[in-house]
Amino acid sequence: MNFRWILDYSGGQLTDWGGHHPDIAQWGMNTESTGPLEIRNGKGTFAKDKLWNTATDFYFEAIYRNGVKLIVSNKERGGVTFEGSDGWVWVTRGAIDANPKSVVDSVIGPAEIHLYRSDNHFRNFSDCVISRKGRTCWFTARRPT
Repeated sequence: MNFRWILDYSGGQLTDWGGHHPDIAQWGMNTESTGPLEIRNGKGTFAKDKLWNTATDFYFEAIYRNGVKLIVSNKERGGVTFEGSDGWVWVTRGAIDANPKSVVDSVIGPAEIHLYRSDNHFRNFSDCVISRKGRTCWFTARRPT
């Protein structure tokens, strides 16, 4: 998969994982159908190699209507960290951590938001194309309709 590090074919780590982690953040912020209002403070360092020439370091901020600032950077811990006044929750594919730790074991109540769960993204994508029910597609809004 080294083609990802060649600008003629891909955009490196930024476009490889850059769609996955911000997608989780937007899902958690309920902004997956709107996106940010502004992207600012973008910086990147590109490889000097003649073949591997995508950004090796990158940073930018996405600002949302509700005032939330999403930081995308290869210098941050991989995954997504949601920070609030009472602590934080970090998630990535297959892992979760929180402070306070009790958040990880808490039960989501029946009146709270229950997100769509997909253990097979390829099947889910095919189902969404066939049914035309985009609100349950893994790449769009994952909140219940």
